[in-house]
Amino acid sequence: MNPLQLIAFILLVEVVLYFLASSSPRIKDLLARIGIEPFPLGFLIKRKSGVSTLDRFIGSRSARAFFTLGIPVMVVSMILFYIFVYIVGIDFVAKYIRVASSGGEPPASPLVPIIPGLTITGWDIIYLLIAIGINVTIHELGHAIAAKAENKRLKSYGAGLLLFFPVAFVELEEEDALKSGGLVAGRILAGGVLMNMVIFAIASGAVLGIVYAAPAIGVSQGVIIEGVEEGSLAERSGISPGLLILSINNTRIGSLDDFLRFREHIVSDKSVYIEIEGIYPNGTKYSSTIYKPSNTTRLGIYLSVVPLVFGLSMGALVTVNEHGYARLYILEEAIKIFLWTAIIGLSLAIINAAPLFITDGGKFLDTVLPRKLSRPLQILTTVGFIIIFALSTINILS
Repeated sequence: MNPLQLIAFILLVEVVLYFLASSSPRIKDLLARIGIEPFPLGFLIKRKSGVSTLDRFIGSRSARAFFTLGIPVMVVSMILFYIFVYIVGIDFVAKYIRVASSGGEPPASPLVPIIPGLTITGWDIIYLLIAIGINVTIHELGHAIAAKAENKRLKSYGAGLLLFFPVAFVELEEEDALKSGGLVAGRILAGGVLMNMVIFAIASGAVLGIVYAAPAIGVSQGVIIEGVEEGSLAERSGISPGLLILSINNTRIGSLDDFLRFREHIVSDKSVYIEIEGIYPNGTKYSSTIYKPSNTTRLGIYLSVVPLVFGLSMGALVTVNEHGYARLYILEEAIKIFLWTAIIGLSLAIINAAPLFITDGGKFLDTVLPRKLSRPLQILTTVGFIIIFALSTINILS
């Protein structure tokens, strides 16, 4: 089952759940008893009794101290929103208007809308959904714990799906929970943004930890040949798919960057000798000196790389011994998930801190500024964001 088929299956389940709940009160009551609440193209899983698991945080001083840090994090995230979106966005809109009126190449979009199948493809869709699920759940959990630390009761909390996007929610018992003002409201509102930044820090640290600690445990970024062109220099030299390049001209190759440094010799118009040593998964070793004439700029090989995000890639992660090499696919997938989790964590923190009508940042402004100041600022920010987002989407689709 490919990612698009999985998404179609999820949508089918949502439609069936909603149809069954709408057509049969008995089924609707049964789903309600187990906490499932279907709605058009989505469903929520509510937990009321589970709220007691957060009671350990009631009145917690350490939790309040922790979530107090969320207030400056919220402010910094709000500033980052204006820097990343508006300073870059205003320049984009100005260039877009000039191009629309006089013609020319459209400017690069400052925002990349998430459109599965278009801007996000393949298994990246699944990594994206996992990252969103982790971040929205932890975001709402941050609000819930912060509220408990302020002795605010919760009606319920839970998670679900809207279309194929994971969602989460927290329901406060008191309608005036955020009307307390000051630090109380600030800590509750900033709790989600703070937790997203924590997730960003943890996930980023995990990626860096894997990349930099890997050599210490015998893991390296290997350059593996995935394909060989028929009749090419590589084929005539006995190279076949699966070869892990260990060295070129007696220089160890431990990453894609190492290999690309030698690519300059390959694509040059000079005659050169290239000595390649490598090993196959079964332990068969390869060693040959390839003569590249001046009228040839290709060896005729295709490399196996690990695509990450936004066009970035790295070499395959491998362990090598005298019996051959093993590729660590699980570790490669873990890096992808951590990367997507970090990107979504930072993105959600910045977007939620933005002073828009529907965000925590907008509610935060309502608590710290008079309404006559916060509302106009939210209107300007929301309208500007919609314009930039809409033009970015049109630019990408066109």
